[in-house]
Amino acid sequence: MRLFYTIKTIILILFFSIQISGFSQTDNNSEYEKAIASGEKYIKEKEYINAKASFQYAAKLFPDKEYPKKKITEVLELIKIQQLIRVKYNKILKIAKEYFNNKEYKNAIIEFNNALKILPDETYPVKKIEEINKIFEEEKSNDDAYQKAIENANNYLKINDFDNAIAEYEKANKLKSSEKFPIEKINEIKLLISNNKKNQQDHDQSIEQGEKLFSVRRYSEA
Repeated sequence: MRLFYTIKTIILILFFSIQISGFSQTDNNSEYEKAIASGEKYIKEKEYINAKASFQYAAKLFPDKEYPKKKITEVLELIKIQQLIRVKYNKILKIAKEYFNNKEYKNAIIEFNNALKILPDETYPVKKIEEINKIFEEEKSNDDAYQKAIENANNYLKINDFDNAIAEYEKANKLKSSEKFPIEKINEIKLLISNNKKNQQDHDQSIEQGEKLFSVRRYSEA
């Protein structure tokens, strides 16, 4: 009887061991499939580091399977290519930034667009291009305002309205401080005003002197 119970116990232990082993195998298969699916998904999303980790996990679950090993080799090659592309992108981006810092905006836009050709999903070049276009719009607005101020100043100068002419040339100078023309015209008007003032003073002195001579009957001198 005791022998019977011993044999029964051994059979039950073996039965449960087989069941547990089966469950474990099923769990591994499920984990393996999930890891493979994740790896494939990460490849499509170009997240190669995560893809490599997924395939490595799958290979760890089933070391004898060749597919995960093959995919790891494939992903390592993609990582290498990705790194080379990033290096090329960074070189072009550096050139673009130098142009931007030197205010060579047209060249900067060309290089930022070249960077986007390499990595189209990058947002930094897009933002810089938008920033440059905004600068261009502001420059165009300044150009229009500058030209209008110069036109107004020239018109005031034609009618000898020197104060308003100077005010418009000064406005133009603020809009484009690098332009010499407004400052030259301001100096020219100030010199003209100074000469006119001197001429007026000379004229007034002559009138005064003439009146004095006339009052003492020195008519010929007056």
